[in-house]
Amino acid sequence: PRSAVVAGVVDFVLPIQRIAEEVTRLTRVEPQLRVPADGEELNEELATVSQENRHRVDELSQLSHDLQNLLVSTDIATLFLDRELRIVRFTPQTEKLFNIRHTDRGRPLTDLTHHLEYPDIQADARRVLDRLERVEQEMPGSDGRWYLTRLVPYRTGDDRIDGVVVTFIDITERKRAEEESDKAKEYAESIVETLHEPLLVLHPDLTIKSVNAAFYDHFDVERDHTIGRKIYDLGNGQWNIPELRTLLEDVLPESNVFNDYLVSHDFESIGKRVMLLNARRLDHVQLILLGIRDITERHQFEAALRDADRRKDEFLATLAHELRNPLATIRSGIDVVKLAPEDTQLIRETCGLIEGQLAHLVALVDDLLEVSRIARG
Repeated sequence: PRSAVVAGVVDFVLPIQRIAEEVTRLTRVEPQLRVPADGEELNEELATVSQENRHRVDELSQLSHDLQNLLVSTDIATLFLDRELRIVRFTPQTEKLFNIRHTDRGRPLTDLTHHLEYPDIQADARRVLDRLERVEQEMPGSDGRWYLTRLVPYRTGDDRIDGVVVTFIDITERKRAEEESDKAKEYAESIVETLHEPLLVLHPDLTIKSVNAAFYDHFDVERDHTIGRKIYDLGNGQWNIPELRTLLEDVLPESNVFNDYLVSHDFESIGKRVMLLNARRLDHVQLILLGIRDITERHQFEAALRDADRRKDEFLATLAHELRNPLATIRSGIDVVKLAPEDTQLIRETCGLIEGQLAHLVALVDDLLEVSRIARG
């Protein structure tokens, strides 16, 4: 993360500044010598001053060792330049970026070649000196790695500007993570755009971050009147639906998700629509996904099927009753034939045939009535 990178630079630069301040303090040798009364007192004063100087030299030596170890141990490539932009010192990591050796101390920065795509480093260093402002750039190297390059004024212990400090922090992993994140974002957006169903991405305050093309097309809205607005304000308040408010403000915060919630609403531009709403709260990115499935046509089709089924039942019931009437007449006729005096063999056979067909028709009618009763429940 960027904050960790900045913290690393601060942890590196501040000790150097403190060491410089301590060196300045220690080199201010201002012993308060008084005029001795005799030679013995003079020797004592000189011995005291000599001892103090030895202590100061020891402290300076220790500080020098600390500075040297700090420069060697740091993983941050750092260049120290004087006011003429000549090399004062550098950390070992700098050798990976610059063609530099210890014998290059005192040489101008322009004499050095490096592996960064940073042609303006000299101009930026001069700008830091002239304007006393930091310059920060993200630069690629010829090896494919990325570096956060920061140039800041070098301040002495008495707050004088005595050069420029240039740090090169390897941010390759961060850049790769950002690139992977960007690719994942583009991939997710491409998937969203391929969906045929409208989808909205909302911020936690229910303002719209993005929507897919299906939403624009389906609900006849424009991008300029959509992105950044509250969902309830879309289409002159057409989305200020009480059921939607309840879902987004009451249900979703408690359960993080709701599925296939049926909402019916009359829109000004597209008429009455029947919709199934699905939403999910993504806490890790502080976003809300709201999917809309328009089932108006399916709803109308189901209603038409129910109506057709009802009319079918009515037809079957009517048909059954209509068939029963002539059948009853046929049965009566058969009874009359049976009682006729000229009862011949042919009449009896005919009556038997009619009775068989009649029984078959009665069975069919009973089946139709049974189907009608089952359909009606």
